[in-house]
Amino acid sequence: MDYYSASPLWTLVTVCVYTASVYIVLFNICKQKFTIIERLLAIILTSIPFASLMLIFRIFDLNDFIFLVASGLVVVVCVMIVVSRKIKNKILVGYYSFFAIVVHYLIYPLTGFPIDIVMNIVADSHPVPASWSYWLIHGSFIVSAILLCYVVSRYIGNQLDKYCAPLSSEMKYRFSKHSFILSLLAYLLFHINSFAQLIGLWSLVLLSNMSLIAMIFFTAILMMASNSFSQQKQAETDFKSKAEQELADHTRQLEQAYNSMRSFRHDYRNLLSALMGYDNMEELKSNLSKHLGYADEALNSLDSVEGRLNLINLPELKGLLWVKCAQAQTQGIEIELDIAEPVYNIPLNTEDLCRIVGIVVDNAIEELLGHDNNPKILKLSIVDDEGDIIIDCSNPYQTAPLLKKIFDKGYSTKGPGRGLGLFNLKKIREKNANVFYTVRIADGEFAIIIVVRRE
Repeated sequence: MDYYSASPLWTLVTVCVYTASVYIVLFNICKQKFTIIERLLAIILTSIPFASLMLIFRIFDLNDFIFLVASGLVVVVCVMIVVSRKIKNKILVGYYSFFAIVVHYLIYPLTGFPIDIVMNIVADSHPVPASWSYWLIHGSFIVSAILLCYVVSRYIGNQLDKYCAPLSSEMKYRFSKHSFILSLLAYLLFHINSFAQLIGLWSLVLLSNMSLIAMIFFTAILMMASNSFSQQKQAETDFKSKAEQELADHTRQLEQAYNSMRSFRHDYRNLLSALMGYDNMEELKSNLSKHLGYADEALNSLDSVEGRLNLINLPELKGLLWVKCAQAQTQGIEIELDIAEPVYNIPLNTEDLCRIVGIVVDNAIEELLGHDNNPKILKLSIVDDEGDIIIDCSNPYQTAPLLKKIFDKGYSTKGPGRGLGLFNLKKIREKNANVFYTVRIADGEFAIIIVVRRE
């Protein structure tokens, strides 16, 4: 647009429309709660220095490029002041300000070209008075510019909001920082392009346009890839949180059942002791004495396992061992659990820790169920050695495994279709530098010893 030949009234209208379209883009992208008064004040207070600058350049007939740079700086400063009223983080202020202006630079000029073409066609076929043509063209420009800025920026704002919603605070900050740098670079490319057009350096115009298009293209690809990655990570986090919550609930239920069983044992013993007082019921006394001995043996065994599990202060590991020990006992496997001291911390992430313990216990249970030899005893100890955690799981075996192949994928003494557990254990060890394991075979017993060193 020719800023110098337009009438003062049209100059004022142009300035107000331009600043209004900038703030329409900003408010749709920023997603902050600006009141109607704040929006109107932002447009008015930005239009005043913009119009004053335009008047100065008209009076002194200054260079167009200097006017573009100066007016751009005025708008940038005003927009940053408006954003800083709602956001205190400097990176976010720069990101929203420059990104909104760059989006506006991309949208605003698109309205002029189709309107000029349409109006030229209309003017050729149906000549209208010059004043009508003037106001019709520029009136159409105003309406289309405002509408296009609103629709496109609204869509971009919604997509950005949807993209950033699943991100963590750290990732949102990193995204804002990188977007701020890219927006600032794009802003500079726009002004380089304008300067190159004024001086007729068309090679620079082409280069700046290509750079801008490439930047937009690669930014879009990176955003889509990042969005896919963040959604996947969020899904994994949600699944893990849900699993941990379910495990914690299950652990609490098991503890409640255990406490109820202890109470039952106390009442059961008292009841049977009372029945033992009948001297004239020798047969009843004999039977009750036998059953009392069996009950005491079973309850003491359970108390031994459950009581020691209460020394583990890691809900996920405790819940896992509750389930594994209960599973083994129902299948006729005796559990010898050795946890001498409370276990508060293990220097390994919870997921890998539970996988390791689950693998070695499952391997022992599977071996014990694979033969008929008695007794079927699974021994498991967890020892805290000055911060290093030692997990020792052992069981009797029927066929001695080949130590060279024991951790190979698919190898098993129990037949085909097995042999993945210890292979997965090796994979976990490879990604955790503080995890070590060894195998012990002696006196008909197979054991896996895992050491998690303090990092």
